[in-house]
Amino acid sequence: MSVIIHSRRTPLGVRYREWSVETGRYVTGELSQVPMRRHLVATGATEDEADVAIRRALVSGTSEAGKTRNQDADWDAAKDAAASGAPAPAAEQPAKTSA
Repeated sequence: MSVIIHSRRTPLGVRYREWSVETGRYVTGELSQVPMRRHLVATGATEDEADVAIRRALVSGTSEAGKTRNQDADWDAAKDAAASGAPAPAAEQPAKTSA
């Protein structure tokens, strides 16, 4: 799988989003566990891969092996901006250098 699943605790329960390694952006909105699993399987993951990714994200905030992510924090603003096509917030944009 060339995607990373992030999870976040919300008042509605745990929500998941898929982040594409190829494009460097979120490619889904917030989904609960069952719709995220269906999405992963529909887009080419095996059922076992989907289950492992969701389980890892539920426990550590991300499906990336050996990494953690704060599940109580907001979604990554730069990745959110990329998913919507909007520019990243100024604080998260790379500094411009003059040539």
